Amino acid sequence: MESVAGQSAVMKPAVLSRDQFVYLKNIEATTFRGFKKLLDPATGLPVDIASIAQGDVTVHPENAYYSKTSPTNIGLGFIYLVLARDRGYLSEDEAYQSGLRMMDTLEKLETHEGFLFNWYHLSGEVGKVPGVTLDRFVSSLDNGDLDICLMAAAGAFPQTALSDRIDAFLKKNNYRFFFSKNPDHRDNGMISVGYDDSKKTYHSADYSIFNIEGRMTVLVAILKDDIPDSAWKKQGRLVRTYTTLQNETIPIVAAWGGSLYETLFADEILGGYKIAPKAFLQNAQNMIRIHQDKGKRVSKSGIWGFSNGEVPGQDRYEMTGVSEIAYNRFPGEFVTLYSSFLALRYSPEAVIENFKQIETLNPKAFNPQYGFTDSIDPKTGVINRQILSLDKGMELLSIGNFMNSLEGKKEIPDYLWDYAKDKGWEDKGKALLKGEENNPSFRSLHESQNSVPADHNLPLMDLMEVRQDMGAFFEPGRAKASFKIIESNEGASSLEIHYDVNQRYTYSGVYLRYDDLDVTKRRSLAFQIKGDEQAGFPKTVKVELKYQGEYVQFEHIPVNSTWTDAKILLPPNSQKVDEVTFVIENAAAGQHQKGKVLVRSLVLR
Repeated sequence: MESVAGQSAVMKPAVLSRDQFVYLKNIEATTFRGFKKLLDPATGLPVDIASIAQGDVTVHPENAYYSKTSPTNIGLGFIYLVLARDRGYLSEDEAYQSGLRMMDTLEKLETHEGFLFNWYHLSGEVGKVPGVTLDRFVSSLDNGDLDICLMAAAGAFPQTALSDRIDAFLKKNNYRFFFSKNPDHRDNGMISVGYDDSKKTYHSADYSIFNIEGRMTVLVAILKDDIPDSAWKKQGRLVRTYTTLQNETIPIVAAWGGSLYETLFADEILGGYKIAPKAFLQNAQNMIRIHQDKGKRVSKSGIWGFSNGEVPGQDRYEMTGVSEIAYNRFPGEFVTLYSSFLALRYSPEAVIENFKQIETLNPKAFNPQYGFTDSIDPKTGVINRQILSLDKGMELLSIGNFMNSLEGKKEIPDYLWDYAKDKGWEDKGKALLKGEENNPSFRSLHESQNSVPADHNLPLMDLMEVRQDMGAFFEPGRAKASFKIIESNEGASSLEIHYDVNQRYTYSGVYLRYDDLDVTKRRSLAFQIKGDEQAGFPKTVKVELKYQGEYVQFEHIPVNSTWTDAKILLPPNSQKVDEVTFVIENAAAGQHQKGKVLVRSLVLR
């Protein structure tokens, strides 16, 4: 059989049969065609959502919810121009002139401290500057996405009026605006999720987890010398494990929601798989294997790729992923097509087979007018009725990069690092990425860790007895939690947790706080847990161990109607713990969104 071979960016040959190459070439063409139809004719910027219910892409400029755009959408619009030029769907001049036209609008948009707001309405009217719509939130992540895409575009059109205008635009903001601004944890050395201009307040969460899209924002801010390098090191790299149907254990540096997109998207721009393969390539391959196994568990079709997107048939956006390895569990259990695109460079044959299985499940999942639909229910084959420029943009980014790699052409990461080199940033940026190969979390993916043996002469530490503080937490008006301490005749106490999480994405629970507990010679947290059959109980409870607000370890512990032994192993080289938290999540509550959980014999071994 004739083959098409090339050197892929994962540092090993990508070999495709002629049929496979032609199959991907057709998908590539339709994907670029679909994204082009999402471009607002008045500005050239991508609209956020379009209908595909009538068999082709239909935009709705009169609808501010559909016909809006975001910093991330705009950034992917510039990526489209670069790759459409490289792949032959636009001429050099067409791509360049389109870039200048997009900058004409971008430079006129209302900003806050040089940063774009979340959403702008694309009315379709020529000459009208898009106005801020829906809210006045300024997202650090979305602005980071935009800026890094602009850097790659400038690298693809070097020493031109376009690259000069991009340079000038990038100089207007400074990410110190978001740095150490968490109202609950001032001076924590991390980037805030964002700023609400209408309320004049910063968000109470930060981008503190490494294996998510947000690491691009942190890197951009460091490269620009807006924030110190320490912000990179402060991001959490907690290692989780997943057990497959074949009883194989796969370690993974965890992502917030356990999605494929969180692990893979950033590297289609940064190229970490090439710069630090022992970290990013290994983690990517492990995450793909986890998703493939999860696909077999979820449905007979076995299709895989669980990431945020529109719920098939429901026209609403929802988060999803592999809950077993996620920091937070989300209720969705659908497959997004862009997830498979993101996996192309790592496992092209498996991705092609996944595409074909999806088409078998529902032939309407692919349309020659715009490519694949955004999402599909792996059990029923129901597809969504809309497409998002975010999803279609990640599809063209991934397949454009992959096809360029097969032909020995530059990819988006190459353009980004060309730009960084010109600015004198390349060595600094690549050193941060390369350094991840020496991080203990990433090393644990392929090396056995020598941990300090447990001291069996140490007595068990009763965490109910040594607690310094205890309380319930919940979001007022959306969830509730309370607790009781119950003393037994034997003298040991147990914890009774009452919860109410009847609204989506809510959670509540109880925390126990301590003076710094030395866990260097401890190996596990052990306890017994059960649900109250009469009051109702959740499927699982998330149990977290923390130190100074950061995760040391966590597990999603199953709950039954009888007392069950539970154990959470501490990671190798753990030093201290100052908090243990029991969290009941709406996504894990099942039918009992209100109920009671009991915990006893809570000890460190």
